[in-house]
Amino acid sequence: MKIKQLQDADAALGQYAKAQVALASVEIAHNKEVTQIDKKFAAKSKALSKLLTSLKTAVENFIIANKDWLFNANSRSMRLLNGTIGLREAKSPLEITDPDKTMLLIRKYFPDRAALAIRQREEPAKTVLQAWADSDLLKVSITREETSSKPWFEPNSKQTSKRAQNASK
Repeated sequence: MKIKQLQDADAALGQYAKAQVALASVEIAHNKEVTQIDKKFAAKSKALSKLLTSLKTAVENFIIANKDWLFNANSRSMRLLNGTIGLREAKSPLEITDPDKTMLLIRKYFPDRAALAIRQREEPAKTVLQAWADSDLLKVSITREETSSKPWFEPNSKQTSKRAQNASK
């Protein structure tokens, strides 16, 4: 559009104002619909999150309560139709009460492992020491908190998705 006269400019300003109002009303309607959709899906999402938390807790409690007959020394997991359940050994964090004493004792009792077990800034390397036997840790003044097994599970999402698709047909 090319404006040649004052009346054309005035008409263009009128169209511009109407277009602004129309755009604002479209944006308002859009925002209302988005808000309604968000509310609708938020309720569904919250319900599903609550269900997932409840199911996770129930499966973990079942695993802990029945670990003696579910698993043995050779098998720490079990494959089921809809997933796999199991127990993972969880190593507890190390507690080093006197780092200087620990470093001296590591150098004394384990000189071959000292380079890996002691960081450059002269402190015990917990990630390396985590793999040491408890008896070795005691020699260097480190204690390990009581270990416990942590339940885990992995749903078979592909199988569940196939069943859901077949059920909806």
